[in-house]
Amino acid sequence: MRFPAVLVVLLMLVVLACDEAEPPVPPAPPTVFVWSDASLAEEALSAASELLAARGLAVARAATSEAADLAVVEQQPADGGEPFVTRYWVAAVAPPSERSSLDMATLSEAVSGPSVATRVLVPVEPAPPISSWFSEPATVTEALPIGEIAAALAADHDAIALLPLEAVDVHVRSVPVDGIDVVFGE
Repeated sequence: MRFPAVLVVLLMLVVLACDEAEPPVPPAPPTVFVWSDASLAEEALSAASELLAARGLAVARAATSEAADLAVVEQQPADGGEPFVTRYWVAAVAPPSERSSLDMATLSEAVSGPSVATRVLVPVEPAPPISSWFSEPATVTEALPIGEIAAALAADHDAIALLPLEAVDVHVRSVPVDGIDVVFGE
């Protein structure tokens, strides 16, 4: 008689276990809604997703600019000033390089003319806005895929790279330009 009682108890435990609610579903990450000019739509969503995913945030396209948490537009300021910064760029060298700083005049000469024998590397993508930085056109920069620049710097300790801030890692060292180092906030 003991066997049916144990079987009944086990059956009740199985029924109770099945009646319990499903385990809670983890909450969805908070979503940032992005709106942008049509010409910037894909780039804005891609950049926002890349930057915000690391912070545990999801990104979705907003239906209107009013519904957006972040709006990306292509418009010059009405007062003729500069648009807001969307990406910081830094001068970088290989870690063993003896170069500890640069001045804008030297960097401008290196970028615009053969009078300075300094190899200047820039990424193919994202391409730096060199024409906004220097009055002379860039004539001696060497464009490489961004993943190859650290190795090129390591092979040529006199070379300088102009890199987006997010590309600076342990394989390169930023150098201040005119005393300003955006990596260290100086």
